[in-house]
Amino acid sequence: MDDTLPHWLGRHAKERGDAPAIVHAGGTISWKALNERVVRAAHGLAKQGVRRGEVVAAQLPNTPDFIVAYLATAKIGASFCTLHRPYHGAEIEMTLAHSAAKVFVNKPLESADAEDAF
Repeated sequence: MDDTLPHWLGRHAKERGDAPAIVHAGGTISWKALNERVVRAAHGLAKQGVRRGEVVAAQLPNTPDFIVAYLATAKIGASFCTLHRPYHGAEIEMTLAHSAAKVFVNKPLESADAEDAF
Protein backbone atom coordinates (compact mmCIF):
# COMPACT_ATOMS: atom_id res chain seq x y z
CA MET A 1 0.00 0.00 0.00
CA ASP A 2 1.48 3.34 -1.06
CA ASP A 3 -0.97 5.57 0.82
CA THR A 4 1.16 6.10 3.92
CA LEU A 5 2.49 9.24 5.58
CA PRO A 6 6.11 8.47 4.61
CA HIS A 7 5.08 7.90 0.97
CA TRP A 8 2.98 11.06 0.97
CA LEU A 9 5.85 13.11 2.40
CA GLY A 10 8.35 11.66 -0.09
CA ARG A 11 6.01 12.37 -3.00
CA HIS A 12 5.54 16.00 -1.96
CA ALA A 13 9.29 16.41 -1.40
CA LYS A 14 9.88 15.17 -4.96
CA GLU A 15 7.02 16.94 -6.73
CA ARG A 16 7.04 20.26 -4.90
CA GLY A 17 10.28 20.29 -2.92
CA ASP A 18 10.64 24.06 -2.61
CA ALA A 19 7.00 24.74 -1.74
CA PRO A 20 6.18 25.46 1.91
CA ALA A 21 5.18 22.40 3.92
CA ILE A 22 5.10 24.12 7.31
CA VAL A 23 4.65 27.81 8.01
CA HIS A 24 5.26 28.74 11.63
CA ALA A 25 6.30 31.68 13.79
CA GLY A 26 9.98 30.92 13.17
CA GLY A 27 9.70 30.78 9.39
CA THR A 28 8.89 28.28 6.67
CA ILE A 29 10.04 24.71 6.08
CA SER A 30 9.90 23.36 2.53
CA TRP A 31 8.71 19.86 1.68
CA LYS A 32 12.27 18.87 0.77
CA ALA A 33 13.72 20.21 4.03
CA LEU A 34 10.94 18.57 6.05
CA ASN A 35 11.58 15.23 4.37
CA GLU A 36 15.32 15.53 5.04
CA ARG A 37 14.72 16.29 8.72
CA VAL A 38 12.31 13.35 9.00
CA VAL A 39 14.81 10.96 7.38
CA ARG A 40 17.56 12.07 9.81
CA ALA A 41 15.22 11.76 12.78
CA ALA A 42 14.02 8.30 11.68
CA HIS A 43 17.65 7.22 11.36
CA GLY A 44 18.29 8.48 14.90
CA LEU A 45 15.29 6.60 16.27
CA ALA A 46 16.43 3.42 14.52
CA LYS A 47 19.92 3.86 16.00
CA GLN A 48 18.25 3.99 19.41
CA GLY A 49 16.75 0.58 18.69
CA VAL A 50 13.21 1.59 17.71
CA ARG A 51 11.70 -0.93 15.31
CA ARG A 52 8.39 -1.37 13.48
CA GLY A 53 5.53 -1.89 15.91
CA GLU A 54 7.31 -0.41 18.93
CA VAL A 55 6.30 2.79 20.72
CA VAL A 56 7.96 6.21 20.69
CA ALA A 57 6.70 8.46 23.49
CA ALA A 58 7.04 12.21 23.00
CA GLN A 59 6.47 15.26 25.12
CA LEU A 60 7.05 18.17 22.76
CA PRO A 61 5.39 21.54 22.19
CA ASN A 62 3.21 22.12 19.13
CA THR A 63 6.09 23.10 16.86
CA PRO A 64 7.71 21.72 13.72
CA ASP A 65 9.78 19.48 16.03
CA PHE A 66 6.59 17.64 17.02
CA ILE A 67 5.71 17.11 13.34
CA VAL A 68 9.21 15.81 12.57
CA ALA A 69 9.09 13.37 15.50
CA TYR A 70 5.64 12.14 14.48
CA LEU A 71 6.56 11.64 10.82
CA ALA A 72 9.89 9.99 11.72
CA THR A 73 8.05 7.55 13.96
CA ALA A 74 5.62 6.76 11.13
CA LYS A 75 8.53 6.32 8.71
CA ILE A 76 9.95 3.43 10.74
CA GLY A 77 6.51 1.94 11.36
CA ALA A 78 6.41 2.62 15.09
CA SER A 79 3.51 4.01 17.13
CA PHE A 80 3.53 7.53 18.57
CA CYS A 81 2.40 8.14 22.15
CA THR A 82 2.03 11.78 23.16
CA LEU A 83 2.41 12.98 26.72
CA HIS A 84 0.57 16.06 27.93
CA ARG A 85 3.09 18.91 28.34
CA PRO A 86 2.29 19.60 32.03
CA TYR A 87 3.06 15.98 32.99
CA HIS A 88 6.05 15.52 35.30
CA GLY A 89 7.64 12.79 37.37
CA ALA A 90 5.20 10.03 38.27
CA GLU A 91 2.77 10.92 35.47
CA ILE A 92 5.51 10.54 32.87
CA GLU A 93 6.80 7.33 34.45
CA MET A 94 3.30 5.82 34.53
CA THR A 95 2.63 6.72 30.88
CA LEU A 96 5.98 5.36 29.73
CA ALA A 97 5.44 2.12 31.62
CA HIS A 98 1.86 1.72 30.40
CA SER A 99 2.79 2.43 26.76
CA ALA A 100 5.93 0.25 26.89
CA ALA A 101 7.74 3.03 25.01
CA LYS A 102 11.12 2.10 23.59
CA VAL A 103 12.27 5.75 23.79
CA PHE A 104 11.06 9.02 25.27
CA VAL A 105 11.60 12.14 23.14
CA ASN A 106 11.44 15.47 24.94
CA LYS A 107 13.90 17.50 22.83
CA PRO A 108 13.99 18.22 19.09
CA LEU A 109 15.31 15.43 16.88
CA GLU A 110 17.77 17.78 15.20
CA SER A 111 21.18 16.14 15.18
CA ALA A 112 22.26 13.78 12.44
CA ASP A 113 22.01 10.88 14.86
CA ALA A 114 19.28 12.36 17.06
CA GLU A 115 20.97 10.67 20.02
CA ASP A 116 21.00 13.81 22.16
CA ALA A 117 17.20 13.98 22.04
CA PHE A 118 16.65 10.94 24.25
